[in-house]
Amino acid sequence: MRLSITARVLIGLLAQTVVLIGASLLLIANQSAILEYISNVKDKIEPVALDLKDLVAELKDMEDTAGKGGRDDMLKLWGRLPRINIFDRLQFHLSTISDVWAFESCDDNVRNSLKRASELLQDVVAGDRVAGQFADILDKSRLGSNKEAMALAWEKLGNAIGASKEDDAKLIGAKMVSAIKFIRTMCARAGQAVLEASREANNEVYLRRERLSYLFVAVPVSACLIGLLVAFVTFLAIRDLGRLAVMVERMGKGGAVEIDPERFSGEVRLLASALRSLLSGITEHEKDLERKTEELMRAERLALVGRMASVVAHEIRNPLNSISLNVDLLKEMLKDCARVGDARTILASVEKEVERLAEITEEYLRFARLPKGSLGPCRLGAVVKATLDFMSGEFESHGVTVDVAIGSDSEVLGDESQIRHALVNLFKNALEAMPNGGKVIVEMQDAGDKVLLKVRDTGSGIPDEFKPKLFEPFATTKPYGTGLGLAFVLQVMQECKGKVWIESMVNHGTTVTLEFLRYSGGEA
Repeated sequence: MRLSITARVLIGLLAQTVVLIGASLLLIANQSAILEYISNVKDKIEPVALDLKDLVAELKDMEDTAGKGGRDDMLKLWGRLPRINIFDRLQFHLSTISDVWAFESCDDNVRNSLKRASELLQDVVAGDRVAGQFADILDKSRLGSNKEAMALAWEKLGNAIGASKEDDAKLIGAKMVSAIKFIRTMCARAGQAVLEASREANNEVYLRRERLSYLFVAVPVSACLIGLLVAFVTFLAIRDLGRLAVMVERMGKGGAVEIDPERFSGEVRLLASALRSLLSGITEHEKDLERKTEELMRAERLALVGRMASVVAHEIRNPLNSISLNVDLLKEMLKDCARVGDARTILASVEKEVERLAEITEEYLRFARLPKGSLGPCRLGAVVKATLDFMSGEFESHGVTVDVAIGSDSEVLGDESQIRHALVNLFKNALEAMPNGGKVIVEMQDAGDKVLLKVRDTGSGIPDEFKPKLFEPFATTKPYGTGLGLAFVLQVMQECKGKVWIESMVNHGTTVTLEFLRYSGGEA
């Protein structure tokens, strides 16, 4: 049975999760073991070593003091000996060493060192070698352990000092100094063994931490390797999705796409089949939408014709009235041949008005009868240059300079003739905005699958209150304008499947941006 993409991805993620959890638990266990080792071995051994070192120093000081043999020295020995509490401290250390010894994770080297220390301390606490020092001065029947012998000697020393028996006190003191020296020697050797055990414990902690650090490195590395493996398996499972995504992207850009579900497998085949059905529905919907759009545009143009009739009638009436008056004057002037020169002036005025009337009528008709563009590849840079060359005389006569930054001549989707007419309208608007001369800047920029053409002038700008009406037919701020220039530009850009927008500030000029689709060979 072939696993689905979801199952394969989930299995990979589950494996990664299991490894991470297992590694994390292993890290926690090792960390806990180190902390337990430190708590039960290292932290218990070090205080024993330090206290034995202190005890040796104290015994050495007592030994030096009592060795002088004076009454005051014996008195100091008698007073300090109980405060040192030798045997209780050693018994406590033996108990601590026994606890560490019993800890199952204790390393063998530490155990061997502690064993030597325990034997030495046990000889002091439970042995009879100290008691043997007092065999000739104490009652043998009362001698027992070293602790008991030292206690009896201490008591006898006190009695001798109290009775001012200096010779007895010196003899007992000498015996006690000998016993203290023995105890000090044994404690020093035991302390050395404990110190060695402490060093071994530190080495063990270091080794365990080193192993743990390796584990800390190994865990993320293992996780990364497993992640890469999961990513590779996932890539193998979903690589068909990439091919399908490319097809969907081409479909989104309007390109011709043929999706064959048989080229895919598993869930991707189901997705491809659904996308093919969706593409078929979108194609039918686009055809229906295009048909309805054309019908709507025809209806709008019919409505526009009615508005145009009213406007045209108003615009034509004034030139016709002027023509009528001038013709009447011409008739009167022609009665008197002496005024032929004036008649010619009147005729020139009539001719100018007729030309203006013809221009207005032509502009209205061009807008009302705009044909559906024949979309195809159009070299935008070449069209811009040709239009600028065509209007170079007008720019020069108006005192306007032109800066052009085209760069690469990109192919865009559009109708060359309509784009040229739209550019003429934009350049004329720029000229009319700069009656006293100025500068026009034409710039073309690549923007991915779009090409931007910007026409910037240094004219008077557009008032904010008029900006919402910029692309409405017959909306104009000029006394003799028709208000169809920008409306025509908008129609052309819509035919080219592009966009147009305007940025302007009063007294700071205007920038018109035309956004074209880059031609990719499948849009025409």
